[in-house]
Amino acid sequence: MVLCHERGIPTINELILGLPEQTYDSFATSMAKAVTPFPGDSFQLYLARLLENAEMASAAERERHAIETRSVAIASFHHEADSAHVPEREEVVVATRVMPVADWRRAFAFGYFLAAANNLKLLDVVIQVGSRVAGLGVRALVEGLLERAAAAPAGSALAAVHAVLDRYASAVLAGEAMVLPSPGAGDHLWAVEDAVAVAVLSDAERLYGEVEEHLRTAGGDGELLVEALRYQALVTPYFGGAARTARLTRDVTAWRTLPAAASGPPVPARDVEVTFTPVPALAAAPDLRTFVLSYLGAVHARAPLGEIHAGDPLDRRV
Repeated sequence: MVLCHERGIPTINELILGLPEQTYDSFATSMAKAVTPFPGDSFQLYLARLLENAEMASAAERERHAIETRSVAIASFHHEADSAHVPEREEVVVATRVMPVADWRRAFAFGYFLAAANNLKLLDVVIQVGSRVAGLGVRALVEGLLERAAAAPAGSALAAVHAVLDRYASAVLAGEAMVLPSPGAGDHLWAVEDAVAVAVLSDAERLYGEVEEHLRTAGGDGELLVEALRYQALVTPYFGGAARTARLTRDVTAWRTLPAAASGPPVPARDVEVTFTPVPALAAAPDLRTFVLSYLGAVHARAPLGEIHAGDPLDRRV
């Protein structure tokens, strides 16, 4: 991984939820470590499945680890009515001797919220600034936001994110599906982290406002964290959004090159005016479904989401 970073090559880490002897604590720690100081890195989270004739699926291993499973409709982005769809099911691990169902639900929410926040660029600036120079670790940030979301009042943006994570975990536990439609986004079936993106991008201004309230008391350098969030909110396209400008009091525009340790030099305290213009495909999207699919396509292709101009002559793409 170090060699890849030195050469500017992004890496992908694969993690699994539901393995024997995996606890909530060990899982959350591993997930947090999957977020590296190299912003190009990402990870992929999978739910553990039991495969026929595999050792983990044997009666002895099931008993040894007290493995509890659900038969769940296989992940498919086709509807049942689609003639091309062939119904299949997978045996998904939802609990073990050291990870009861309640802990599995917590781990599910932690893992997929972090996947959306980091990999889908919904909170990646805040995560990097927080963990690298502002003194707020990835795990503390994610757990704090999830606790706030779980207690958020109905109708709030964070409550909507919590509802997505809870709905998907419940669908797996009920053996229903691992991909579901999202309200307001047509009949498309979304993976869980993509559904989080739908919830965030459909109400981004309010969501970031609620996150800001949390960051002010979350620990670490609250002022820097809030400025990182203001920059995040500026350069994250949202449905119906157009070009916009913000003035920051801390220069977080070069967040990608921050030192890889919290002991590094602080982000300069100086006024910076930043303008963001989303790419035409996002600015002109006719509906939420088209917008989010275009957004996800750009993120996964590592393509620009828009143009950033910070002062003169600094000019960057995101």
